[in-house]
Amino acid sequence: MITQTSPQRRFQSAGAGLNILVFLSAAICVLCVVQWVVQSKLREMVETERKLKVTAQTRSEELDAQSKRYADEAARIEIQRKELDELVKTNKTEVMRLSSMNHKLEAELSRATNHLALFQEAYEKLTNSVARQNLEVAKQNDLLKKVAEQRDDVIGKYQSLSTLYTDTVNKYNTLVKQVEDERAQLAKQAAEKK
Repeated sequence: MITQTSPQRRFQSAGAGLNILVFLSAAICVLCVVQWVVQSKLREMVETERKLKVTAQTRSEELDAQSKRYADEAARIEIQRKELDELVKTNKTEVMRLSSMNHKLEAELSRATNHLALFQEAYEKLTNSVARQNLEVAKQNDLLKKVAEQRDDVIGKYQSLSTLYTDTVNKYNTLVKQVEDERAQLAKQAAEKK
């Protein structure tokens, strides 16, 4: 036996179905809005991360260039130091030679008293030459000390620059990890909401 449903009952069933459809449509709209908000926040985070990466990369390149300049300068100073060391050795040899010559002249002076005036003049010239060379040696020693101080200063700057570079890289890595953790949390939350 077939039962027929009354029109009023069919109208109520249709109204309930319509209400369910309206509710589902509203729920889909809310889901779309939520998804749009999440996507916009993710886009902002990606853009922020990209800007940070570009900034860090630019800074890294600047630090690398500066480090290379410091290394080149240190190498140049080291070459100058070696040249000055060679000059000091040459001057010491010259001083030793002049000193030896001075002793010979003094010995001749004691043997040849009749040529005293001639040897006295040569001795004074030699003494002046040694004094000038000693002054030059003293100047070169001062210059060598200054070069060593400049080298130490450059090395100190390079070390502080290296520390700053390492700190920047560590901060960048920490930031990347935080962003990845936040992405993972957002993905997990999105998965849990679905």
